[in-house]
Amino acid sequence: MQSLRCNIRLRTAVVEGVRSMYYDYAYNTAYQIAELRRELFGETVHIITESSKD
Repeated sequence: MQSLRCNIRLRTAVVEGVRSMYYDYAYNTAYQIAELRRELFGETVHIITESSKD
């Protein structure tokens, strides 16, 4: 039973790590797109994040 709990904890940690990396990738991509839109079209783009919703 203990090995099952350890396996679940390990899987949970891996999923959380993948989710974190996905959010970092998405934020960095959004930032790059915002910079390109500013350079090409002179637009100001605000990137909304979970912490900025408050």
